[in-house]
Amino acid sequence: GLGNYAQLWRDELFWKALGNSLYFIVLSIPLRALAALIPALLLRADRRGATLYRLAVSLPAAIPETAYALMWLWFVNPLYGPINMALRWVGLPAPIWLADPASAKLVFVMMAALEVGEGFLILLAAVRAASPEALDAARVDGASSLGLVRYILLPHIWPWLALLAASDLVYSFRFTFATSYFMTNGDPLYATLFLPLYAYQESFDSLHFGYGAALAVVMLVMAVISIIVARLAVKGGVAVINALTSKHFA
Repeated sequence: GLGNYAQLWRDELFWKALGNSLYFIVLSIPLRALAALIPALLLRADRRGATLYRLAVSLPAAIPETAYALMWLWFVNPLYGPINMALRWVGLPAPIWLADPASAKLVFVMMAALEVGEGFLILLAAVRAASPEALDAARVDGASSLGLVRYILLPHIWPWLALLAASDLVYSFRFTFATSYFMTNGDPLYATLFLPLYAYQESFDSLHFGYGAALAVVMLVMAVISIIVARLAVKGGVAVINALTSKHFA
């Protein structure tokens, strides 16, 4: 009932989980968009070996999240993980990644930022669908490669970027649950306690099904808000970018 929602305001762990989730969302969504956009722009042309590179970028999306988490447990292993071995080789300190609250949260952001296969394929298709005539006309007008991206490709793919951001928020709930449940179970010091994991723990570990449902409603509201914001961003962003484009090529 309503008492479950009133309890949210008094629950320190809820605010901790919400803060952790927002930290992950705010950092991972822009990084995932950038990590998907850069290879999509670089690999949009059908050059020699492009298909192989596209496959390599999109491959992580086919890996189950539990297997992906297991792979990262090896990557960040403090003794024999390749990340710490590389840090020691260049003379830098090698942290115990999942034992420190700050670095543990950062690990999950890095994991999400490098799993961009789905976003890469979406943006690659969007970039390749851009009008060749518009690109050729911009080149004739003296546009640089950066100008092509800014004034031709960006307006074209902006709706897809906004859609990808909304999709990534929903993805963040699934990703943080599977990986944090498997890797840390919310530790250390609740630094990796995200909303989906907290809802699961309340529902199935503590058997507080009503409170777990209230936490799920909070995540649903966040997802709905993200979709509304994405729709507004598509309308407003396209209008602004088109205005800048018209001014530049006037």
